[in-house]
Amino acid sequence: MGRILKKYRISTLLWSAVLFFIMGGCYFLAVLCLGRVQKTSGIITVMLEGSPLSGKEAQEILTREEEQEDFVQSCFWGELPGVELVCRETAKISRTLAIVTKGNPELVMSGTVSLQWQEDGCFLDTQTAEELFGTQQAAGQRLWCEEKSYTVCGTFDSLRRVMVRQAEPQDGACLDTISLHTPKEETLEAVWSIQVAKSSAGSAEQFLMRNALTGEVAEFTLPGVVAGDLLLILPLFLAATIFYFFLKSGKKASARGEKWFCFVAAFAVMAAALWLILQYWRIPQDMIPSKWSDFTFWSDWWNRQRQNLLRILGSAQGEMQLMLLWNLLVSFVANLIALFSGMAFVKKLKEINI
Repeated sequence: MGRILKKYRISTLLWSAVLFFIMGGCYFLAVLCLGRVQKTSGIITVMLEGSPLSGKEAQEILTREEEQEDFVQSCFWGELPGVELVCRETAKISRTLAIVTKGNPELVMSGTVSLQWQEDGCFLDTQTAEELFGTQQAAGQRLWCEEKSYTVCGTFDSLRRVMVRQAEPQDGACLDTISLHTPKEETLEAVWSIQVAKSSAGSAEQFLMRNALTGEVAEFTLPGVVAGDLLLILPLFLAATIFYFFLKSGKKASARGEKWFCFVAAFAVMAAALWLILQYWRIPQDMIPSKWSDFTFWSDWWNRQRQNLLRILGSAQGEMQLMLLWNLLVSFVANLIALFSGMAFVKKLKEINI
């Protein structure tokens, strides 16, 4: 009987170790992906209504915007599917999606800011570069697209086969989307010192009004805030477990010094958990009603968020937006796996009375 219990204890310890590493690894991945999301949290996407703009029209708007005091960095862009790229040296051909831009392309694809000053330059995804040139490091190589040559300025990892270049006159009116960079998210000290995340849609609406444009704004304020708040669940769950352990140990302790140590440790854990909530828990600003007696507020708020989510999912395009959605999804899933692994880990520890 003792041998069976010993084997069971060893097996439980091994499972506890496995669950601990799964919990830690998944939680680290969730934090890493959320960090990538927050790096681009100031970039919002506007889907223009009506006819798309040409490169010339977009450049006129950009020139006027540079004269504004509240200048907002922006990039007009559109997608051209099925573009044929040719490398004459290797005689290789690849069909890709061309993202044509006018403005700061860094807002559409990270690392492409130099393209703003290079009319004959382009960036390729690594798969397309390897197919055309036999290497992923294709900077400096030349390719042809519709009888015009482009110099590859660099490559990037992508979920799709993509070429990023500046809009040309022959592209016509194809710029149907705007990416805007608003100042980094500001926070307000609200009731109980909880931080309130401001929406960045206001800057986009002002930009559209100044330039007589109309469009639908897809912002990621709420998904980003929710993903960040969900990351607090696992630390708070572990803190509650440790708090309960010290409280229970303090009640069982016979020595006065041991009892006081357990109670002080429990208080310290509770204080750390409270600090974590006050420091990192955020509430979207548009979730706070102007009047608490406004009972239609929550239904209106839910309808707005539902429409915004449908816009995000229904019009996801551009590498920045796709990667942002991907990182949000990975953060959600990894955080859930870490949470369930943490619960199973605590349960295993209770089984072996640690």
